[in-house]
Amino acid sequence: MFWLYVWGPLRPFHCADVYLLPSRPLGLAFFAAAVAVWWLPSSSYQIRAFERSGRLYELMGVRL
Repeated sequence: MFWLYVWGPLRPFHCADVYLLPSRPLGLAFFAAAVAVWWLPSSSYQIRAFERSGRLYELMGVRL
């Protein structure tokens, strides 16, 4: 529903006509960041020793 409101037929008539897409360089940077995970080696997805206990994540507030 969000995309229909933003770009599609459900967009209200009282909204200003503005160009909602990011600039080309910014869009390409977002795309490259999304695709970059395919280039990472599988070892980067392994759980490290400091992550096993979960203490690091508790300090960052993840459990909350």
